[in-house]
Amino acid sequence: MFNSSYEELRSGIVSVSGIQSLVQIGFNSFPTLNSKIALAAAFVVHKRLSDKYLAKFFNCNDVSPAADKELIFREKLDGGQFFLKAGADFYDLPGSPISYWVGDEVRKVFRDSKLLGRVAPAKQGLSTSDNEKFVRLWHEVSIDNVDFDRRSSSEEWTSGCRWVPYNKGGLVRRWYGNNEFLVDWKNNGETIKGLAPKSVVRNEGYYFKESITWSDITIDSAFRLQDGGFVFANSAHSAFCNEGENPYVILGLLNSPVVEFFIGALSQSLHFDVGYYNVLPYPSGCVSDDLVGAVCELVEISRNDWNSREISWSFRGLPIVSIAGEGSICEAFERQVVNGRELKLRNLSLEDVVAKCAYEAYGLHPEDQLCNPRFVVEDIDRKQVADRLCSYIIGCAMGRFSLDEYGLIYAHNSGVGFDPSRYIKFPADVDGIIPITDEPWFEDDVAERVREFVKVVWGDNNLVENMEWLADSLGRKSGEPADEAIRRYLSTSFYKDHLQTYKKRPIYWLFSREPLIYSTKPGHSVSPRRLR
Repeated sequence: MFNSSYEELRSGIVSVSGIQSLVQIGFNSFPTLNSKIALAAAFVVHKRLSDKYLAKFFNCNDVSPAADKELIFREKLDGGQFFLKAGADFYDLPGSPISYWVGDEVRKVFRDSKLLGRVAPAKQGLSTSDNEKFVRLWHEVSIDNVDFDRRSSSEEWTSGCRWVPYNKGGLVRRWYGNNEFLVDWKNNGETIKGLAPKSVVRNEGYYFKESITWSDITIDSAFRLQDGGFVFANSAHSAFCNEGENPYVILGLLNSPVVEFFIGALSQSLHFDVGYYNVLPYPSGCVSDDLVGAVCELVEISRNDWNSREISWSFRGLPIVSIAGEGSICEAFERQVVNGRELKLRNLSLEDVVAKCAYEAYGLHPEDQLCNPRFVVEDIDRKQVADRLCSYIIGCAMGRFSLDEYGLIYAHNSGVGFDPSRYIKFPADVDGIIPITDEPWFEDDVAERVREFVKVVWGDNNLVENMEWLADSLGRKSGEPADEAIRRYLSTSFYKDHLQTYKKRPIYWLFSREPLIYSTKPGHSVSPRRLR
């Protein structure tokens, strides 16, 4: 019904014969196969029908994927719930998809508008042929070996760095984010280019330019602003504005419910590639400045949210620590919750502005079924805040972060370039080894460092109250003292959370001693040896 590969077949059915009726079954088309993914449609064609003939179309794909589709069809048939559409109407949309639910106003937009691809063409990117060899999460390499400042593929390679930021797509996220990967691009990708034709370097002239990006596989529409300085992967489709075009206008339109409806009319698969993007309509009328202002603010909200997590290379500090003052962790947490609620309300208000402006730009009238606002800011969860606080404290103790400076302080190995003078308020461990024990054997073990950090940030007067709050937040057992609850979390659960946060690419290595065995990393044992 939608796949571009079958455009000729669809045109032939509509022009040579004609659709008499069609049932879009969608998910759960073959229940005996126990498949909720396979999509199907059943249709009847008649070779003597005119393309003006009003065929009946039944949508059984607007219910739960697990629903009994035969029962749904019978209910719609008996209730007269169907669409009437002539075959000639399908020519209005590029590729002639069988989008029977699209009304006349939207079809007119497609007929009369210029193509988005002529304003901000989308491009496919790099296929390395071996991601395991050439791609890394950014925290896996020394930060000094990453070139964050490159802005053109034609620049002479003078930095000496091996790695550059790599836009690889990622999970559904709107407006900004998913900056996680690096690619080996030393000497302008000399090694990767040497693997051609296995590797494919597409559209190199667009590398390192600012773009609008989205992931190839996505359930919900989610477009993001991508800063300059990235090579983009083939799975991270990217659009580049022509000179004089405002990327915030295009980003706002793409994330609006109007364009989401257009996308659904062109394709209902899990893939939305550059071919579909380039034939989206671009409004011929003026776009309100209110849309640009709303999008700018939404991008900043999303950027700040992304950078509030230590997995971001632009991380500056933990929110609950940044808003700490005289008082307790509980008070700081409550302020964070209030700030989060206000930000979500602002997020919703801005999304409404974007939707309204997009409707006006395309000359369409809002319809309730098209509105689907999404929040950028995640809900504030007490357990999650406590987990992140412990992770940040250990990061400060290891020298990765500091209470004296913002951002990433040390991300190298072997102690090269480590400067203890950058950690005055809360000294970092000089040798980078912190004992994790289930009993208080050492004065500087991880539990004691947590207590020390809480005292430094929130003061000595509320120390008992703060440790009680932290213990409760981490999941204290009934009757368990606060210190024991915190120590239990640190000795049994912290490293599991760390592996999950850093996607099984830890920045701290756990050495655990069982009888005669030291473990250098999860799942890997080595012969007994003395650690020096």
